[in-house]
Amino acid sequence: MRLNGTLKNRGSDEAVVELTEGMQLSELLKIVCKKFGCKENYKIAKLYNKSGLPLFNDDIMLLGGGDILYLAIKGKFFLFQEMTYFRRGIQL
Repeated sequence: MRLNGTLKNRGSDEAVVELTEGMQLSELLKIVCKKFGCKENYKIAKLYNKSGLPLFNDDIMLLGGGDILYLAIKGKFFLFQEMTYFRRGIQL
């Protein structure tokens, strides 16, 4: 997973998240936001796939190992142009 947007560098460039069976989108967002040092934003954060489509709760069970997702910490729309300038990632 990579951050979408221009959030200042607060921590490491990559975090590893292990999905568990039955994990909800809200749980995943809490974990990811905490790893990037923005745990208070999990309620407004959004996940996108590499094509820029938003992910919903039902989509979480379709994720596989090594999938790359984009995280919008402040809930903004997917901005592919900004992804080329900001490289932080989370491997699922």
